[in-house]
Amino acid sequence: KTFLIFYILITVVVGASAVGTVQSVRDQLAEEKREAELLNRLDFSLLSGLDQDGNGVTIDEYVVGMAILMEDIDPKKVALLRNQFREYDKDGSGVLTKEDLRGIAQEQQDKVSQKQEKL
Repeated sequence: KTFLIFYILITVVVGASAVGTVQSVRDQLAEEKREAELLNRLDFSLLSGLDQDGNGVTIDEYVVGMAILMEDIDPKKVALLRNQFREYDKDGSGVLTKEDLRGIAQEQQDKVSQKQEKL
């Protein structure tokens, strides 16, 4: 009886492990297929569409565009972050200067202080 209980226990553990491994391999194959299909959709018009400011595709535009294409990033969140950046970029230079960063930090600190005062 002891042997049978031990044998059943080992069989269940090995079976569960095998099912988990098969599922993992299946998920990996599905992901590789999805990425291959997405990369096959690349063409000149898609790549040129990544250019946000008309001066050629920068590394950032390429990376963000590919992440959106691969469905790793929500395009709405990218748009939200771009708008947030533009709002923080007070002089419109396309760079967050130290002054811009200080302003952001001050805004955040003010928000925290206001929330604490309400408590």
